[in-house]
Amino acid sequence: MTPAPNVLSGGMVKIADTDSSLVTAMVNLLLSMENLLVYYLTLFLRMFLLIIGCNLT
Repeated sequence: MTPAPNVLSGGMVKIADTDSSLVTAMVNLLLSMENLLVYYLTLFLRMFLLIIGCNLT
């Protein structure tokens, strides 16, 4: 009877492990997307400011 709970807990740990890795993958994806968004926003802002600067002078 002793090995049964160990197997169960092992299965639970495996499930939790895959879940956590999935979550980390999702978080990494979100972070990379956020970084891209920020990069493009700053790029757009720079171009916008450059155009305004060129028009003012």
